[in-house]
Amino acid sequence: MEYVFFAAVTGFLCALLLGFAAAISTDPLPVWGRVLLVLLLIPVLAFTLFGFAASFEPGDGNWIGKIVYATVFPGAAATIIGLCRKRRDTTNADDESHSG
Repeated sequence: MEYVFFAAVTGFLCALLLGFAAAISTDPLPVWGRVLLVLLLIPVLAFTLFGFAASFEPGDGNWIGKIVYATVFPGAAATIIGLCRKRRDTTNADDESHSG
């Protein structure tokens, strides 16, 4: 059972890294790529939110887990927001500023 948990966590972290890389890349992704990454990151948000809440149950003194949950959740949320935002085309903005 521990291997299944490890595989799930690894998949979530890989989805987070892919989404983060896509959100900060200079080349915009097609709409289907952004939708796919957002759909991959939604389970990461749920996993970290419920994991953080569950880490406060009595008898659990794992502070490393709390820190990991508390850092991965805002990263995944910021990545989803970055992927959902409409990107400005910087090449057109630069051309318009030099035209006048």
